[in-house]
Formats: sequence, structure tokens, C-alpha cells
Amino acid sequence: MDAWSTTYAQVLQQFHGTKPSRELILDSENGLASRLEEICRRRCVLTAFGRIKVVHSKLLCSRDISIEDASINANERDTSYDELEALRLEKNTWTLLGTLYTYRSETPAVGSSAGEIIAKNPYTPPHTLASRIVESSPLLNELQVVENWLQDIAPLPQQSEHRPIYRMYTKRRIQQSRRAGRPGTDNLVTQLDPDVLNRESGTLDSEDMAFEKALAFTLFSHVRSGRLDEAFVICRESDQPWLAAALRGCIMFHWAPITSREQDEEGSSMQEEISEAIQGNKRQKLWRETCQRSSSNPLFSPAMRALLASLCPTPRTFPALLPLMRTWEDHLWARVNMLQQERIWACLESLGGFWMNGMSLKQRVTAGDEAESPAVSGEAEWSHEVRKTLAELEQVKVDQGSDYRHPIHFAQLHIICNRTDNLFVEFAQKVRGGLKEQTDKRLYALIVRFYVHLCLFLRLLEYNVPLLAADTIIEAYVEVLEEQGHGHLVALYVGALSQSAVTRYAAYLSTLGMHTSKQERVGALNRAREHGLDVNEVALATAASIAQQTFGLLPRNEGSLPSADAFAKDLSTEEVTLIRSTEWLTYQPDTYLEALIQSNNMMRYFLGMGRISAAKELAEIIPFEAIQQTHPGLGSWEHGSYVKFLKIWDLFLHLPRVEEFPADAPPVKRSEWTSAYSNSLSYLADQVLELLKSSWLADDQDAVLDERKLNELERIRCIYIPEMVLRLQHVLHESSKIVPGSLYRALELVRVLADSKFNVYSGFVSQHGNRMKEYLEGVRRVALALLEEGRGVADIFGPKS
Repeated sequence: MDAWSTTYAQVLQQFHGTKPSRELILDSENGLASRLEEICRRRCVLTAFGRIKVVHSKLLCSRDISIEDASINANERDTSYDELEALRLEKNTWTLLGTLYTYRSETPAVGSSAGEIIAKNPYTPPHTLASRIVESSPLLNELQVVENWLQDIAPLPQQSEHRPIYRMYTKRRIQQSRRAGRPGTDNLVTQLDPDVLNRESGTLDSEDMAFEKALAFTLFSHVRSGRLDEAFVICRESDQPWLAAALRGCIMFHWAPITSREQDEEGSSMQEEISEAIQGNKRQKLWRETCQRSSSNPLFSPAMRALLASLCPTPRTFPALLPLMRTWEDHLWARVNMLQQERIWACLESLGGFWMNGMSLKQRVTAGDEAESPAVSGEAEWSHEVRKTLAELEQVKVDQGSDYRHPIHFAQLHIICNRTDNLFVEFAQKVRGGLKEQTDKRLYALIVRFYVHLCLFLRLLEYNVPLLAADTIIEAYVEVLEEQGHGHLVALYVGALSQSAVTRYAAYLSTLGMHTSKQERVGALNRAREHGLDVNEVALATAASIAQQTFGLLPRNEGSLPSADAFAKDLSTEEVTLIRSTEWLTYQPDTYLEALIQSNNMMRYFLGMGRISAAKELAEIIPFEAIQQTHPGLGSWEHGSYVKFLKIWDLFLHLPRVEEFPADAPPVKRSEWTSAYSNSLSYLADQVLELLKSSWLADDQDAVLDERKLNELERIRCIYIPEMVLRLQHVLHESSKIVPGSLYRALELVRVLADSKFNVYSGFVSQHGNRMKEYLEGVRRVALALLEEGRGVADIFGPKS
């Protein structure tokens, strides 16, 4: 059993049943996405560090989520690499969802466009213009969110060797060769400036070459994770301040005194606190061109070329980045960064201004010359270009981790492209196409669980989720919960189905074993109510489903009549299951009528098959309140007829045998036994005669309109009317020696049988058989017994005392 499924459900349930605000759902601390991300992080920590037992630690989740320690222990020990990878990806995805949909839920800021700003002040720094370009373009904003997310989830930067002296080993060898009077030997460079390798054919010492390669990798990993400030420090600590200055060239120029107060007050997504000092690169356009040329220069190491390309990502520099792209996230980051920079710089180029084109005051643009903001114009075309570029990730091959084919990477790309409708449709097709059989069982459960909660997360935010696709995914997860033994969670997720919620939950309830207690069944129904399902409809569907399945396993109620041997057979498993199915209709007063109707249907089947023991079990299930609250014409009359018959049958079973008469007992004991026996026999005879005179099961008006029911009632009468009459006749005949008058009670049956208004005769002679001969043989025996007692023929049919 996977205890994490319960944890997910506990979190989801806090947002279920109410209408939480978007602010609450997307809250960075207690929102749904942040809570689910924390669950994934917690499991990753437990797995990666072997923390099997939940303890109070700063590394673990700080929220109070109840999880069974034993369950965690059993599941985390054998967590596979694929599961851990899926957990890592899911954790990252919930982080992305929280930040990305927070932006998508915000109202776009309204302010001056970049075109209006540059028209008013052509000396506006590029930093301010770039900020306004990003703010006026929703897609650029989203790409910036994605880039920040990719930086946050990047692995911790690599740490290179601390070497405070620049090219220390090469420097020593040059000094040694000069002292020895052999400068330029050993194929070494003769100078130590950064560009010496571009001028000379010599090389550096192997130690320095290895260090600079490692340094470039370290700096790239810092750029990849957005830690530029740390990269600058590393450069200076490595005695390469010139490299720190080169890296700082990526920072856009900003100078607060030449930016109008109005522009500053409008705010910027790219600046926080701006000092009065000049910041950034005034000649960034030239710097970018230099970076692009250097990234394609074969004289630089691949690591250095990739580092320069990462600072100035363009289609031209993109090939230089590929050698350092290890994971799918790296490839995504490179493309997102490139798309952003290309768009921003294309807009800056079109805007112009002093810092871009070096315009003079005479060339200053006016508001009348202003065109529409470039960040807004052509947005649709650029959006198509973005999707086309990101679609390249589908074909990317990675060196580490999983590629686009992983279902969660597949989801990430669709989320970024805002195409979740297609995401769910395609994933549902995979589920229907046999994803379960193609995937490890535990990994499949993890992936489907993620997609289900993604569906419900977007629904809570009122985003469109294709209904049929969502239902397919939810049903797949419900199957997983059933397999894991999490039946108590099924109602929560079935309640999210759009069309077949009642049917699906009823299908689950029908799988509960026949030994499930009443308390557990009532609890399962109550959970349906808690999650928005109609309890009455669920109960009806459950009972109908079980009955339909079970009837298919039982023999048909037709053919020859059952023999007396069938009356006392033990109940089969199918019969018990059929009887227990009616219980689902006895827990709510609103389903009492249906309980009575279904009970009568089953009663006709059981009695028609001679299964009196099953009929008795069924009769005990129907509560007395159900009979009281039901109109006689709606089933209570028929039910009462069956109950009366079953009581009479019990009287037959509990009547002492004549052979048990205590002949050797004292007279008082014999008298007491005879009196008790006589009373029981008399009561039995009275009840049978009363039942026969009531035209038992022959006056059901509903059966006239239901041919099947009419045939079933006729079959029951043909089985039990002759059986009761013959049994009573036999008992009365056998008891005549100790109970005077028994033979005359037996002859009363002749009058009832002969009277057409009681319709008893039809039970003896029908298409199912003819037992009249047996009855007449019994009448003959009774008559002969009376003659043996000295009665005359005229006395035989007279009521004698």
C-alpha cells in the first residue's frame, strides 16, 4: 500500500468541497501546488538520504501531514531510479505550476509602453526599455518565469580548484626557460595575457589548461543556475578580473538620473533597487557582437565558447552551447534564454534611442512618430516562432536524465506552451493505448497520480480541461487506488468525474467483499455524499450492478420444478452475494421502496429455485420501517405474502415428530407433551388454511401487467401450495393417534381445495406438473383411517369433534 496516495488526498481534500480563491490555491506557502511540491520534495529526501523513519528535521516537510511510518519504510527502501527521477520531475513541475499560473492569474500591469517612453526621453537606458518590453508582452513574461524556474531547479554549480595565481604553472615554466636562456622552448607561449593563444602557436602548461577548462565549466554552471554574482567572485579569486569584467558585460546599462521619475514609479520586472550610480554595460551591443564572434572562434576551448554563448544566446551562438547541454532542462533553458534575448534585442533595435544608435539631439523621436510597441506588435507571429523553437525539444537527445518522451517532461513542455488541453487528450490516448502494461507498476501509479492532480489543480483555477480525457485519467487513477487498497480515497476522485461518477463509484462498491461490515458499507456511502455524489443513486447503481453480475452466474429460474432436496441446501457464495446486494438499499429511507422491489424480485427467484434458506436470509434484511413506509400496492403486500409463507415453513420445520412422543414418560409428562404438540399442530393447520384461503400470490394486480412476474408467481404456487398441503395432510394423518380430530382437520383441506374462489387447485395442476394424484392418495389414507376408527361414510366429510 502506497501511503503517499493518502498524503496527496489529504492535501487535495483541503481544497475540495469549497470554492477557494485563486490566491489561496496559488499561495506560495499553503497553496495546492506548493503543498504537492513539498510532498514530492519530502519523498525525494527520504529516498535519497535513506531517511526511512519520519523525524522532525529541517530537511523534511514542516507541515503536519500524517503518514504511517511503516508504510513509508516499506515503500522507500526499494524506490527505483526511474521512480526517483519521476519524483524529481514532478517536484519541479509543481514549482513551475505555482509560479507560472500565479503570473497567468494576475491582471496585466498598465503603464507606458517602451515606445512612449523612448519618444519622451531618447536617453532612456536599455534596462528600463527592456523592462517595459517584457511587461507589455505576456509571452515574454512567461518565458522569464520559466527561465527563473529553470535556474532554480538547476543542479548546484560545480566547484573548481581554488587557484589565486593566474596561469601559475605556465608562468613558472616561462620563468625557468628564461633563466636557462632557452625562451620559447617546450612549445610554450611566451606571454601570459588572455589573448596570447590567439596570437601564438604555443600552448599553456597542461595543469593550467585543465584548470581553465574546469573554470569555464564552473562559470557556465553558475550562469546556468543564475548565480552571476558568484561567478564574478570566482573570476576575481582565480586572479582573472578581466574575465569577471567580460562576464559583467551581460548586465544591461542603467542610470537612474537620466530615467524620469515617472518611469521609475511605474516599476520594472527587471529591476529592484537601483542606485544613483551607473550600472551595466553602456556598449552592450558591441559586447554582444564580440561574444558571438568569440563563441565561434576555434582558438577558444569548447567550454569557454559555451560560456560566452550562454551569456549571449542567439541562433548564431547556439551550436557552441550544445557541448555543455547535458539534460533536457539544459536544452530547454538554452532555448528559452535565446528566445527572450532575441526578442528583447529585436525590440530595442527597432526602438532606437541614444544608447542603441548614438543618435544626436536633432534625431530625437517625438510622440507623433511613435509606432506601436514592438513587444506587442507581431506577438502572434512570435508566439508561433516560440512554439516552433520549443518543439525542437521533442527530438533532443540527452546525456543525463530523461528526455521529452518522459510523461512529466511531456507535461512540462505543454504547460509552458499553454497547451494543457492537448496534453490531457494525448495522455488519455496513451492510457487507453496500454500505457499501464508498458510501464512499471509503481512508476505508472506515480505518473497517473501526477496527471490526476494536475487536472484537478487546473479545474480549481477554472481552466478548461477536456472532460472525456480527464475522466479517462481519473478512472485510471481510481483503478490504481483500488489496486493499492485505498478504497477510502476512491470517492474523492470519483466525485471529480464529469459523466460516470455514480456508475464508477458503484462499480467500486460492488467489489467490496460480502463479508464487509455494515459500518464499513455505510461509511463508504457517506463518503460519496461528502464528495458531491447522490447517495441514493449510488446505492441503487451498486445494488443493480451486483445483482446483474451475480444473476449471470446463477442458473435460470425456469425448467422443471425443484425437488425437496433443494429446500435445505446451504447457501452458495453467489446467493450470499445476491442477498447482500440488497443491503445497499436499506441504509437510506429514500431507497426503502427500491429495497422492497429488489427483495421481491430475488425472493421470486429463490423460491422458484427451491432455495428457501436463501429466501429466509433475504427476508431478514428488509427493515420493518421499509414495510411500514411503503404503500401496499408498491411491493409490501407481496413481501408480506412471502414472509407469511416462510413463517409457516418454519412451523413445519420446528413441529416435533410423532415418533418423539414420550411413551415411557409419566402420565403428566405425556399429557404436557401431547398438549403442546396439539397446540403447535393446530396453529400450523390454522396458518396453512388461512394462507390457502387468501389466494396466496394469486391476486397480485401488478403481475397482470408483467408476464414474467406472473410466470414466476405461478411457478412458486405450483411448488409450495402442493408441498404445504401434502405436508400438512401427512402430519395430521400421522398425529391422529395422539391428537383426536386430526383426521377431520386433514379433510378440511379437501373443502379448501375444491372451492374455486381460493384458486388452490391451480397449484396442483399446471404446465409445471400434476401433483393431484399424490394429494388424492393422501385423502384416501385419511378416509381409510376414519373408517378404521368406525366412522361411517356419511361422517367422513362432516365436521366431527
